[in-house]
Amino acid sequence: MKNNSFLSACIIVNNEEHFIEGCLESIIDHVDEIIIGNTGSTDDTLKIVKEYGANVIDIGWSDDFSK
Repeated sequence: MKNNSFLSACIIVNNEEHFIEGCLESIIDHVDEIIIGNTGSTDDTLKIVKEYGANVIDIGWSDDFSK
């Protein structure tokens, strides 16, 4: 039987330029896509994740992870 599974990594970020590359390196060979939920990064986080081909969604931040 053929395996038709597809695995996505979804990561919420905000100014993670010092950590995001290591995070992405650790998963890049194990996922089919990377989705980044950006909560307002003002550093180079978005530049870095785009270099890894991530899909970026701007989700804003309202001081509440449950929203």
